[in-house]
Amino acid sequence: MRFKIEEVLREKRKTVSIRVTDSGAVVLKVPCFFSRDDVEKILESHRKWIDKTVKRVLEQRNFRKSFVGGELFFFFGEEYPLVISDSVGKRIVLENGKLFLGSEFLSIGRELFVDFYKTELRKVISDKISFYSEIYNFKVNGFKITRAEKRWGSCSFKNSLSFSFRLGMAPLSVVEYVVVHELAHTLVKNHSKEFWRVVEKVLPDYIIRRRWLRDYGYRLII
Repeated sequence: MRFKIEEVLREKRKTVSIRVTDSGAVVLKVPCFFSRDDVEKILESHRKWIDKTVKRVLEQRNFRKSFVGGELFFFFGEEYPLVISDSVGKRIVLENGKLFLGSEFLSIGRELFVDFYKTELRKVISDKISFYSEIYNFKVNGFKITRAEKRWGSCSFKNSLSFSFRLGMAPLSVVEYVVVHELAHTLVKNHSKEFWRVVEKVLPDYIIRRRWLRDYGYRLII
């Protein structure tokens, strides 16, 4: 794949930063003293990652929703067709294997789906946190569901957890992995071997769940 270099920024810095924008273009930040050859070497050494990331960003466009009847939406790993209805009001309703959106609220369809995912996800995550905290003595200072698009979850230094609404589209086994991942951060604040030992102790098959998120997570968008 031939990727587009949108911008090369030379800054007062010691490290190199490569970012792929939502349009699939590449933004490169390098130290001021980097020559053109240095830039070319950096791009070549990271070509595989850049190609893969650009491809994924461009493919992700196919999963953006238009909120039309018959369109498929993920809900905890399963796909459900959208039905535009005149009788469900200002909310998303799951009934008989279908998701219903009020015809008069199409303009705020995305916001209604975000609220729907947040509400349903909150129940699941609350149960998971309570379950694993009781068994493994994790200490959690509350949690919230956010509108985050880039991060699946986070854990603050005060052990307050955050989770993206997008997890409402993921299989429950993947949701469970992200919850355990953040719970493990209440004990270990980095991704050291010790951290992964904690995760593995709770979920011996975490690698499979983590791989699913890495390979298919980009599809979980609205």
